[in-house]
This record gives sequence, structure tokens and C-alpha cells, in this order.
Amino acid sequence: PVKLVLGKRHCTIAPTSRAAGSPCKHGIPAMPHGPQRRERHQHPYGAFAVRTVKSTQGWPHTRDADPPPTIAVVIPSFRVRRHLLPLIARIGPEVSSIYVIDDCCPEGSGTHVQGSCDDPRLKVLFHPANQGVGGAVLTGYKAASDDGHDVIVKLDGDGQMDSALIRYFVDPILKNQADYTKGNRFFDLENLSAMPRVRVFGNAILSLLAKLSSGYWSLFDPTNGYTAIHRDVARLLPFEK
Repeated sequence: PVKLVLGKRHCTIAPTSRAAGSPCKHGIPAMPHGPQRRERHQHPYGAFAVRTVKSTQGWPHTRDADPPPTIAVVIPSFRVRRHLLPLIARIGPEVSSIYVIDDCCPEGSGTHVQGSCDDPRLKVLFHPANQGVGGAVLTGYKAASDDGHDVIVKLDGDGQMDSALIRYFVDPILKNQADYTKGNRFFDLENLSAMPRVRVFGNAILSLLAKLSSGYWSLFDPTNGYTAIHRDVARLLPFEK
């Protein structure tokens, strides 16, 4: 039902290739063929994404009829114990739930947060074995989507991602302009002065490799983990793996 095509500073509408009304393997029908809008959405902070839309019909799950949307934040936690409490304290009231995933952290970060933080939005989940950042994010996505949250934002546990920017990542999704948004640290070249040159060079090489392997030539900063995703897209991920 959705073809995600990442773009550097805009999103381009991409029509579905399936026959009108034919369901995909997930049982979600395709949108009928018809006039498609080709749009560009500029974003001052470089968060970007693409979704398939039709000008006269929304998704099968119509967002406009839903209750007021809720936002959840997922924070993978591994050896970031000292950063977690300040990070949680900075997350604004626009966020309804905060999921900290203790990825078998040797510092006991999950237990530390449980015992030291009285934020009622906090939920701590524990992995019995380390699954890496990807596994921790999937655990958080599943918990947040099961709890009915509409948009899920992922923040790193080291506190380097400014939680004040959450609304800029969420806004295109709530406006039906995108299903997935991603940060781009290279959008403002002045910010590169704070990044070590070796890291800038490494990110440039990884960006090139991502372009070559994916074919998405407008994709940049693939290692940036500041992202937001709509629940309906997150549910298509292979949680059982």
C-alpha cells in the first residue's frame, strides 16, 4: 500500500503499481488508480519522506476520522545510563508515552530509570539478550503500536538528538504528507563545523553506498537515527524476527 521513497528535502508522490483494489500480501487493498498529486514539501530541519496518496481518497484507515492523534517516543538503551534521565526530562508534553528499551544493558539502565524517574508516561521494556539498536527499536515500535499510538519517534539514548524538534518530524505525518520522516544533519552546512572531519567523511561515503545500493539518489545522511513513523507503516515490519 505504500512505497517509501526518501528524498533529501522534499517528498514526491509515487503511484502504486498494483491493480486497482487488489490487496497486497498484508490484506490491505491498493488505492484505485486515478489522478495523483505530485508535491514537494520543504522542511527547515531536513526531515523528509514520501508516501503514496490519491487526490480524492485517503488510506483505507482514514486518519481524519480518528480520535486526536497521540505520539510515542522510543529510546533504545545500552550503556547510556547517565544520559537517560536528562533526556526524558526534556521530552515535551506533546508526547503521550515514552518507551525505554533496556537492551540487556550491563549498566542496568532500565532498572535505574524505573527507580529514579516518576514521569507517568514512562514504560521500561527489558531484553533478556542484547538484540542491537534495530531489535530495540522494533520492540519499541511494537509496544507503541499495540498501545494505539499514531506516530512513533525514535530518539537515541545518548541525548544528542534535540527532543524540541519532535514536532517538526511529526507534523508532516499528522498532515498526511508523509508516513516516515528522517533527519538530515547535512541540511545546514554550518552545523558540520561541530562534527569531526573523519565523521563527516565517513557519513559521505556511507551516503554514497546507500545511494548505489538502494537507487534513491536523493537520500542523504543514512546513519541519522532521528526518525518518526506512522503506526500503520510500523505494523508492516517483521516484529516476529
